[in-house]
Amino acid sequence: MRIPDGKAHCLAIIALFFSAAALGDDVSDDGVAEALALASKFELAAIIQSPPTTSSQDKRDRFAQMNEALSNGAYAEAEIIAKQIVENVDPGAGNALTARALALHNLAIVQHHSANLESARQNYAAAVNLIAREDNNLSPVLIQPLRGLAIAHLGQGRPGEAFAALDRAQHVSNVNIGPHSFQQLPLLQAKLQIHIDSDDREAALDALDRIVGLYTRKFSKRSVELLPAMDQKVELYRRYDMAAAERIALRHILDIKRDNFAATDLGLVEPNIQLATNYARTMRTQELRSVVSSKAERHFKTALWIAENSPDSDWQVRKDCLLALADYYTLFGAQTLAHRYYAR
Repeated sequence: MRIPDGKAHCLAIIALFFSAAALGDDVSDDGVAEALALASKFELAAIIQSPPTTSSQDKRDRFAQMNEALSNGAYAEAEIIAKQIVENVDPGAGNALTARALALHNLAIVQHHSANLESARQNYAAAVNLIAREDNNLSPVLIQPLRGLAIAHLGQGRPGEAFAALDRAQHVSNVNIGPHSFQQLPLLQAKLQIHIDSDDREAALDALDRIVGLYTRKFSKRSVELLPAMDQKVELYRRYDMAAAERIALRHILDIKRDNFAATDLGLVEPNIQLATNYARTMRTQELRSVVSSKAERHFKTALWIAENSPDSDWQVRKDCLLALADYYTLFGAQTLAHRYYAR
């Protein structure tokens, strides 16, 4: 099993857990800022637990300062404040253990964003233990620190421990919100990404099926809300060279967009190009008759027609569609047709 190393991969998984966007495979080692660029300041701030329930305005202000520093990328400042919040938890208060657990979790998140994995792991684990002891082993408050603990384990090359934390978080989630709740999505997305990075094809496909199942239980078959799941299908099937399955998913995407978009909407260009490319990859003949009457050609031409007739189109979109069609003809030896479109 191949487990990616380093700060960049860990940061990618953090963003995958705590925001709606999933990062791609290639995240540069240039530092924290690049990996976190895909998450907005709002999303970064939102990963912090709710402010402490206290009448102390000073403590609430300190919490707000920590949150602001984190969202601004001032990780050293955020960590100093987070540590002060942990130290200032009143041990005599009735909810002291819970308050300390939440403070430790917040500290772990800050440390995680600054790629201090070992400290983050220790504080996630401490938060989990305190919550389980103060509340119970099935408290929904456990889900977030368990997610963080899983990321930290993965970043340190411990996939077994990462999956144990994820499985525990998923069990707690199942008990509290049900196995088919859409709130399960971040956990399943994380498992999918880990399976992909571990080159575990069957497990990745199984995780994808569960993700798609969440979407299809919540949204209708032709709903635009299904598009993120369909896009994931296309990406994974293409990765595993599953051309027929990829084609079915692309057709579904095209059907959804046709039902919801105008005929000349530029959103229809990409699925037509992708579907044409899929068909071209699987064509087994180079006979001209087949090339000019194929489904691949039809979808390339449909994309070009949209690019030429959409009021939102520009020269770049038109150029890309012309080149895609010309390249298709070149690939199959129809040079006269290819030159016609290259010339345009």
